Amino acid sequence: MYLNRGALPELAAIARHRASPRRVFVWASYAVGVALVRGFLTLTRWIDDVIWPGIAEQRVEPPVFIFGNARSGTTLLHRVMSCDEDHFTTMKLYQSVFPRVCIIETIGALGRLDERVPGRPLHASVRFLNRRVFRAWDGIHEMGLDRAEEDEAIFTLSLITPALVLAFPDLDELESAAFLDDKPEAERQACLDLYDDALRRFLYARGEGRRFLNKSVLFAPRIGSMLERYPEANLVYLVRHPFEAIPSFLNMFHKKWLTHSPEIEADSREVRALARLAIDYYRRSFETCRSFDAKRLVAVRYDELVADPKATVLDIYDRLGIEPGPAFEARLDEILVEQKAYMSSHRYSLEQFGLSEQDIYEELEDVFTEFDFAPPVGESIEARSSVG
Repeated sequence: MYLNRGALPELAAIARHRASPRRVFVWASYAVGVALVRGFLTLTRWIDDVIWPGIAEQRVEPPVFIFGNARSGTTLLHRVMSCDEDHFTTMKLYQSVFPRVCIIETIGALGRLDERVPGRPLHASVRFLNRRVFRAWDGIHEMGLDRAEEDEAIFTLSLITPALVLAFPDLDELESAAFLDDKPEAERQACLDLYDDALRRFLYARGEGRRFLNKSVLFAPRIGSMLERYPEANLVYLVRHPFEAIPSFLNMFHKKWLTHSPEIEADSREVRALARLAIDYYRRSFETCRSFDAKRLVAVRYDELVADPKATVLDIYDRLGIEPGPAFEARLDEILVEQKAYMSSHRYSLEQFGLSEQDIYEELEDVFTEFDFAPPVGESIEARSSVG
């Protein structure tokens, strides 16, 4: 399995210089968890290959990648479109951590058995775990082992993701983990081989000829590599006003940092490095929009999605040349009610993180122009309620 070894000395340096009792506990837990899961994945990969040799021949239909900066509605759109089981299949959280046929088939069989048992004990256990394990994400990002989720676990277990800063809040010292597209060719290909292997195994168990639908708020650092591996893929880019998305994104990470590093202030070196990453994401995503085949990319403004999600979803289908099935179209209103039931009521401003609207505007002026976003008006624009 691919491992970004360049991140190891960087993580070790952070551990030497930034240690505290809480951080050491988090780091040790993370290290043990990654080691155990990687070992288990190695074993189950061998089991898969023995029992299902046809995995190697599994076809990957052109995937659909939903991406955008964090807090831009990607979760809402992904979970709505993932309900279209005629066209798409998407990973649940446990499947992204364990993309193995033997695991997916075993859990599927246990689920079918559970449906015949009074009280559905397996289902009840999963709900209990979701409440206990993911309660810290309440009001930030609704999560669950059995919920449709992005594929970030694959990259996290390989130490090639900015998500590492959730546990190691020193992004400016984690250069090797931030951008897959900037890695040497051999490393990029090794990582893509790992991802492709995981995707083929998932599709072998759950594909049934359907297209893989994924969403990622950390897609920008790997756009080029993913399109190189899947040149026929479709992209759906959700873009939100930077004055709204960036502070919401910073708050999401800062709130998690406070669980192990309460000394990190909102206006800090760590937060400013994260803000720079958010700006870089806008830049890389915007450059993709300008250079990618317009027939295979749909750019959607967040406010349009929130204002009329049904019309937006149907427009995306039309622009991608996909005919919504009658079952999905009939359920669309019901699905949207279920998904929009989750709304964050939090409000954030750039100023609380030591940033100014003018600075953001100067960095992203062409993005503002392209998507007709309002420029600074002399007073803070607070983030409205967030979806996804």
